[in-house]
Amino acid sequence: MRYVLLTIFLFYCTFASSQPRRDKTDFKLLAYNVGFGGLTAGIGATINKPKEMPLHRAFLNGFYQGCFGGALQYGGKKLIHQVVKHENYWYGLPAKLVHNTGASIVQNAALNRPFGRYWNMDLWFLRFDFAPDAEDNPFRVRFNATILFDIVAVGVQSGSCSVDWGKSLKLGTLTFYTDEPLYGHRRQDIVGRAYSNSFIYTLRSRDVHKTVAHEMIHLFQYREYLSFNGWVNPFVSKAPAGLKNLFHNYIYIEPPYVSPFYYMQGYHGKENYYRNFYEYEAEWFATNGYF
Repeated sequence: MRYVLLTIFLFYCTFASSQPRRDKTDFKLLAYNVGFGGLTAGIGATINKPKEMPLHRAFLNGFYQGCFGGALQYGGKKLIHQVVKHENYWYGLPAKLVHNTGASIVQNAALNRPFGRYWNMDLWFLRFDFAPDAEDNPFRVRFNATILFDIVAVGVQSGSCSVDWGKSLKLGTLTFYTDEPLYGHRRQDIVGRAYSNSFIYTLRSRDVHKTVAHEMIHLFQYREYLSFNGWVNPFVSKAPAGLKNLFHNYIYIEPPYVSPFYYMQGYHGKENYYRNFYEYEAEWFATNGYF
C-alpha cells in the first residue's frame, strides 16, 4: 500500500509542476531527480541488505524511498527561484531545508534503513545528524571538514575575497564575494563558482540574486551524490575503531562524487555553455526556465 501511495504522490508532483510552455523540460528534470534518487538508493539498499532479505525486496524498498526523496530534492530546487523572483535571500534557507530533507531520505534508504530512521542537515560548516530511534547519541553535531578545502579554493580563486555574513546567515551556506572578475575554463566572465559546501560570487554580476540561486543549485547537486556513501559503506565499516569513532562523532567529510560526472559533461564556451547538464539544470531552476 505504501508503494502505491508513493507512486500516486510522484505522479501528482509530475503533473502539478507542469506548465504549458515548459512542461517538457520540467518533466525531464523531475524524472531525472526522482529517478536518480530512486536508482542510487535502490542500489545502495541492495549493497547494504541483510543476507536473509531478498534482492528484489531490498532494491524496491530503497527505490521507492529514494524516489520520494528525489521528488523533495526537486521541490527544493524549484523553491530556489523565489530568491530571484522576490529578490530576497531568505528564501534560500527553506529551499535548502526541503532539499536536505529529500537528500536525507535518499541517503537513509541507500543504507537500507527503515523510512525516517535518519535525518541530516548541513548548515555553514556544521553537519547535524538526527536519529530519533537511536538508543545511543540520537543527535550529533560534527565539523564539516570539507569546508577547509572550500576556503583554500576560494582563496586561490580570488585573493581579495571576503565572507558575506548576511547572505551566509540567510542561505544557511557559507558565502564569499569579491569585486574582482572570476575566471573559468574556456569562459572568462563567470560570475560565481560553487565548491562543496560554499560558493563565491563577484559583485560584477549583473544579477547577484540569479547568480546566488544558480550556485545554490550546484551545492544541491553536490549533496545529491552523497548517496554514494551508502555504496561504499561496507568498506568504510571495516576501518579501525578509533578512526570510525573520530568521523562518526566529530568530523564529517563530503567526498566529491559529483566532480567526475560534471567533468564528463565538459567545459564549453559562451554559446554552448549550457550543454553541460549541471550548468543547464542550475540555470533552469535559478531562472524558472527563462534563459
